[in-house]
Amino acid sequence: MRASLRTVLLACLAVTACFALVFAVYRPALDAQLLTWDDNDLVTRNYRLRYLSRDTLIDMFRLKPLYGRPAFALYVPLTVLSVAAEYRLFGADPFVYHFTNVLLHGLNAVLVCAFLRLLSGRVRVAVIGAVFFAVHPLHVESVAWVTERKDVLSAFFYLAALLLYLRWRRAGSAAAYALAAASGVCAVLAKPVAVTLPVSLVLIDLLERRGFTWSTVLDKAPFVCAAIFGACATVYTQGAHGALDRQDTLNVLGNLFVSFRGLLFYAVKTFAPTGLMPVYPRPSLIDTGDPVTIASVLVTAGLVVAVVACRRRAPLVSFGLAFFLVAVSLNLQILPSGLQVVAADRFYYLPSVGVALVLGAALDWMFMRPYARAVAAAACMVAFALWSWTTWSYAGVWRTNESLWSYTLARSPDSPIAKGNLALAYILAGRQEEALRLQTEMLRSDTNAVTIANLAIGYLKLGNVSQAWSYVQLAFSNGLARSETYYAAAFIDASRGRHEDAIRHLEHVIAGQPLRAEAHLHMGVEQLALQRTNDAIASFARFVELEPGERWAALTLARLFESSGELGNACGLYGAIFKREPGAWYARHREGLMHLRLRDFPAARDAFHDVSRAVPDNATAWSDLAVAHRELGNQPEAIRCSRKALSLYAASPKILYDHACIMAMAGAVDEALTALTNAVARSEQLRLQAMTDPDLVSLRALPAFRECVGR
Repeated sequence: MRASLRTVLLACLAVTACFALVFAVYRPALDAQLLTWDDNDLVTRNYRLRYLSRDTLIDMFRLKPLYGRPAFALYVPLTVLSVAAEYRLFGADPFVYHFTNVLLHGLNAVLVCAFLRLLSGRVRVAVIGAVFFAVHPLHVESVAWVTERKDVLSAFFYLAALLLYLRWRRAGSAAAYALAAASGVCAVLAKPVAVTLPVSLVLIDLLERRGFTWSTVLDKAPFVCAAIFGACATVYTQGAHGALDRQDTLNVLGNLFVSFRGLLFYAVKTFAPTGLMPVYPRPSLIDTGDPVTIASVLVTAGLVVAVVACRRRAPLVSFGLAFFLVAVSLNLQILPSGLQVVAADRFYYLPSVGVALVLGAALDWMFMRPYARAVAAAACMVAFALWSWTTWSYAGVWRTNESLWSYTLARSPDSPIAKGNLALAYILAGRQEEALRLQTEMLRSDTNAVTIANLAIGYLKLGNVSQAWSYVQLAFSNGLARSETYYAAAFIDASRGRHEDAIRHLEHVIAGQPLRAEAHLHMGVEQLALQRTNDAIASFARFVELEPGERWAALTLARLFESSGELGNACGLYGAIFKREPGAWYARHREGLMHLRLRDFPAARDAFHDVSRAVPDNATAWSDLAVAHRELGNQPEAIRCSRKALSLYAASPKILYDHACIMAMAGAVDEALTALTNAVARSEQLRLQAMTDPDLVSLRALPAFRECVGR
């Protein structure tokens, strides 16, 4: 009993220490902002988060979602769901998202400790591995960048699946196996890279010396099914959104050497994690005789040889290296998915569990030998202290857009990605001239369509239209015109009132990028300027389809439907807006007006009733509710609601006129004439309408009426 209590207390102490360590080294990340580098697409611009409902919840799990594009062109519904829950509870407060990332990293460190303890049977191996995982600087990108929620969340379920599977293998618990399978599915739904899980389970079987039988194959079935689904979903979403470049994919030899360089990068940065950056660009040309390339081939060969050579004498080392190679394999750019990089810090996150095991086993071996114990202890203290300090410092770099990209540019002065993102940070901060300076530097080193277009837009914002147009002409004359060039040209044409030319340029953009929502939006604006209402409706409709969360665009489209007489479409769109955003009472009110004009009086009454209850001081809603009751023959309610409207806003000509009509039909002549007199005194249009309005027929024979309307 005492031993059991002691074990529980030690476990609680270890967990507490693990979380304390993680939150200490990642303290700067808790003060970070949301970055423009993908964080906005995941959080602030993600429609499913902003308007969480049953429909959007289901939509998160669709391969072809109805409400906007999938985040990162990846199938990561569980990641989006986790962020959606935070957004629903706390809004867009950056602290919440960063806190959750750090919390998940702490949980992952605990799981690493538990998994390595169960796998190796050695507490020291587990502790060393967990501390390595908790503080290593290569993990900063995955933890401090909200976008990489998918990394820490997927790793949590991946590690849980490994731990539970191993527990099932040791104890035969059916519950552990079921939970392992569920965790495996969740890992794939959080990030598709978890499709390597079945292979990792096979590695566990090999380490446990479990022979291959039908039983060993069948117990992998749920994990393999999840992996197949994840792989197919990834290929579909990446292909549907243009992330798979056929030319890059077919460059087999070049991709292979890039993957070797990636392994060299991770091997070096494991022990010397200095000069870390968010982007490590892929070289345009791989020289097979280059010393770096030769070293990368040797390191790759060495890793493979070590896996085989250590299998019997050091099985934990063999397992750790094999786990690393399996987990990192899909991110080695053998099949690049739109990323022109050699490696990325975030790709090291899950694979580093294997490295943690190797390091833990090696240091444990040293601790067991008296002559090496002091060296091992010193190595641990120095390495962990340096890594903790580096992690703390680097986490602070990720606080703001400007701090991140200024840091990157200082270490990679020629990086176009760093210059472009820093220029964007300057633009958002209102420092347009500094942004233009950076973009001009980019143009000197790399003449490309995106940089030219950004310069054109920058000078346009400063009011220098001629300079802006000169950059567009530069692109056209040098054969550099791309979608971004035409987009910039459209902006410039629109600013000069050349709407036809703007439309022509936008047609080029849409032809090349049919899913570019803002191009359809600006097309609609230009078409409206030329009074092409039907064309504008089509353009706005396409924009709303691509970006359903932009309420103002949906409302604009609905008003266009109204103006073109398409009342049914307008009514349906207003209703859809209100369904997605239950607080959009303006849309609900307009929906009621459409029902009224379509003579669907019960539906109109219900809509106005909802608005008047939600916004009780909305005089117009009460007045329109009175009209609906009048059309339904409910005179007492019509009078009550109309008087309520007058009590809220007695100066409105329309409310006065509607009240006059209601009271005239009720036989309250004096009250009707008073309201009518006040209404026509404020509106000539209402005076003319009163002359022929059938609702006022009971007043026409009265001299006061003729005096009121001037007949």
